[in-house]
Amino acid sequence: MRECSAKTLLMMSSPSTSEGVPVPPPAPPPAPVKTTGSTVTAVIPPNAPHRVSTPSKGSVTANIMASFGTEILNNEPRSTTVTPRSSSSNSKRVNGGKNAKREENDLVEAKVSSIPSAGMGLFAKCPISANAEICEYSGELLNLQQAKSLRDRTYLKAINLCKHINAGVPNGSIGKYINDHPDPGRRNVKFVTRKEQIFVVATRDVAAGEELFIEYGRGHWLFCGVGVFLGLELDSAHVLRATQLLKPREVVCVYSSRAMVDADGLSQGIQFATSFQDERANCRLKPNPFVNQTVMVGAERTIHPGEAIVVRAQDRLAVKTSKISGAGLGAFALTKLSVDNVICEYSGTPVTLEEFESKVSRFPNVALYGFAVQGWSNLDVNKKTVIIDPTDSKGQVRPFFASHACFVNRGSQAQVVNCKFKVLDNDRVLLLATRDIAAGEEMYANYEDFLK
Repeated sequence: MRECSAKTLLMMSSPSTSEGVPVPPPAPPPAPVKTTGSTVTAVIPPNAPHRVSTPSKGSVTANIMASFGTEILNNEPRSTTVTPRSSSSNSKRVNGGKNAKREENDLVEAKVSSIPSAGMGLFAKCPISANAEICEYSGELLNLQQAKSLRDRTYLKAINLCKHINAGVPNGSIGKYINDHPDPGRRNVKFVTRKEQIFVVATRDVAAGEELFIEYGRGHWLFCGVGVFLGLELDSAHVLRATQLLKPREVVCVYSSRAMVDADGLSQGIQFATSFQDERANCRLKPNPFVNQTVMVGAERTIHPGEAIVVRAQDRLAVKTSKISGAGLGAFALTKLSVDNVICEYSGTPVTLEEFESKVSRFPNVALYGFAVQGWSNLDVNKKTVIIDPTDSKGQVRPFFASHACFVNRGSQAQVVNCKFKVLDNDRVLLLATRDIAAGEEMYANYEDFLK
């Protein structure tokens, strides 16, 4: 970050010519949440868009697993009412090896789904009683790291956070052909986990020739990008809007991911707020720790039906290691930015000079981030000075908590300046693009120019 203190700012002295100094490390990632149940993961293939359960929306575990593309199910003991029609004895666990045998099943068969454009579906070959085990969902067993890097997540399901089954291998389970249905009343089977196996179990009597439908869960549809299952739709102006109530902290959709299908183009309809105080903002962007190169859109507050999905302004920027050697973190454009765009606001807690100096005495690093807006900006030494302090109670700035504007480094001859700060009459500080900026480009500002 830039080298400057409250005193040097107030004295109108030039900031240090150093290209950057290390910034405090970001907060450590939260410890993995221990799940007491099992999970199911899936992502729709391009030709099968109709493959939803939303467990305890808003819970930490539910949101973590939804971010991974999973839903949480409870471990269930083998039912004492399962009929002899169960075909579990006919299901063979496939490990993806060359000698794996294709699963045989006397109860179901795969053929073209009754849902238009859904590809293949799974149909009952004979009457199936409620609670009967229809087949095992088997395939290649993957650990967490292997699952995180899997690009085709169409048939991925999680036994738990650390063990996953990919039925997309050539000899994967026939259960992978089961689709979801927008009408919950059409669903007639469910996933049940027992120890380290996943089974498909009938939830009611199923007639011969009836297609099987299962609830895949929100986590699956996040990576599919099918709005009807996420409570989202694109309006006539191509703006993404909610069609159902979305709760705070709920994962709304995927913003970008190499594993995303985005069948309905939902990510293209996401709006960005114009400033920190834009009351339309109801979401934020969050990197997904469970799927490589993936950014999610999370609800910051309750989103009502009809509301546009608007990401807060500061999330136009991503925070990661700066290209400037020794500068620590820097801010990078997440999307293409046009000249004069308001990128975000340099936000924080307004404090007096005395309060700021007191905090600097306890946490010297705070001096790097204070932005004086009164007294200095108006060249009136008699006016009470107000400093915007973006640091937390421990004197640190943390990505996705502090304003991303405070991670913008000073540009030099080697780094072309592409943005600037502007102090408004009400002492708000905005970050503006001074030219067109490409997605992925690092942001560089000249901190002496913000008076202009």
